[in-house]
Amino acid sequence: MALSQSENAELKKTGIPEKSSTTTLRLVTFNVNGVKTIKNYSPWNEMKDYNQMLNHMNADIITFQELKLQPSDVDHSLAFLDNYRSFISVPKTKKGYSGVGVFVRSPTEDDDPRTQRLLNVIRAEEGISGELNIPGLKGALTYREAGLSDDPAIEGLSIGGYPESTLPSREFGLQIDSEGRSVILEFDNNLVVISVYCPANSGATEDGELFRISFLRCLFERARNLKALGKNVVIMGDINISRDVIDNDEFMRQGVRNGILRIPAISDDDGSKFEKLNPEEVEDFKTSTDARATLDEVLVEDTETKRKILYDVVRKLNGRKMKMYTCWNTLKNLRPQNMGSRIDLILATSGIHKAAISAGIWPHIMGSDHCPVYADFEIKNFEPGVKDEVVKPQPHKFEARYSFKVNQERTIASFFSAKVSTESSSESSTSSPNHEVQEIPISLKEQTNNLPKRRLAPPPNRGKKTKIEASSGQRSIQSFFGRK
Repeated sequence: MALSQSENAELKKTGIPEKSSTTTLRLVTFNVNGVKTIKNYSPWNEMKDYNQMLNHMNADIITFQELKLQPSDVDHSLAFLDNYRSFISVPKTKKGYSGVGVFVRSPTEDDDPRTQRLLNVIRAEEGISGELNIPGLKGALTYREAGLSDDPAIEGLSIGGYPESTLPSREFGLQIDSEGRSVILEFDNNLVVISVYCPANSGATEDGELFRISFLRCLFERARNLKALGKNVVIMGDINISRDVIDNDEFMRQGVRNGILRIPAISDDDGSKFEKLNPEEVEDFKTSTDARATLDEVLVEDTETKRKILYDVVRKLNGRKMKMYTCWNTLKNLRPQNMGSRIDLILATSGIHKAAISAGIWPHIMGSDHCPVYADFEIKNFEPGVKDEVVKPQPHKFEARYSFKVNQERTIASFFSAKVSTESSSESSTSSPNHEVQEIPISLKEQTNNLPKRRLAPPPNRGKKTKIEASSGQRSIQSFFGRK
């Protein structure tokens, strides 16, 4: 779709285009790698507060990962925003680690009635297992238990669709939800948005891989269950997996260097040419680790099945475009050369995926080792259609101002008004009563005995193939991997 003159002007100014119409729903996901330190970078250092930062992205639903906050850090500046409602999950044990936030724009009377209706949050949950206690209730009650209640007021607090086959015990559910990795919101029109920061197992430990695979399986079972309940589901965030070879620069370079992968003679951004030259390697890569195989099992390629239910929105609208990386190793200064990986995704079930009109990445936006990813949807094309009857928004117990008991009158210095240390906050701070540790120590091995053994991605030179000699029509590695 061609941009209008005003949209081009806005794009030139900020790199962020205007939405196509008054009924365009924009979703943005951004791993900020520490919400306290992002203000040291342009354009955020020119903004006075978080509200202005969110407004800058011109989005309706924005998800942040790696907030790196502890409960005492969630104050007025994050919980009381002029134009957004805040829903935040922070770790129960590790301080200054992980953390996910979802910020939902508060519609105004000037918004189309359908937009106002769609942005109405009707339920909100922390975690994917349903085993965390609902904040603000007298007595302990989990989201899962609330869904079984005969009291409509209590039952209405539960989104439903909780994982069963991939969740071996309640204690394990508490474990996977104790690290501040997921926030789930249900909006009007049966839209459920799951914001996640998936484990990476950067330490490459056996327990870490078991935890990672268990988290992914629970996440995708929850999505399948919600779809079976008639919900439109969006999973957005840092999935920490590059499923395709063209989304992993390091693997491609090593494969070409070792003579296992071939590069096309014509230089352009069309990754399908590369994939046609290397069909076996491309398919093998998708299942080269359990994590990739788990993601591959839920993604729709051509035909939707009972298990393949999620569409990669950015890929579907951009085809096999190369070098759409969202994360770079900044310690090696690889971002200027655009040598990274695409691990931040927006995945959607068919009912909302069909309404997608634009999607992509914003690599020009700094402040993190990741860049924002966005997707625009035309509300008029949603299935089922959105009602145009405006409803009054209701408060939610998990909304940050309530779950963290933030005092609106409390005087605080604006985060953007003073230099903030990049070090983690002190670990001596006390958690809010609603964020006490529920975790019950339990062995990961005991809880995941049925999971397959961890498989590492095989190196490109697996020894099964002979080295491919470059033909006269084949380009050099330098020209193929040139910055785009």
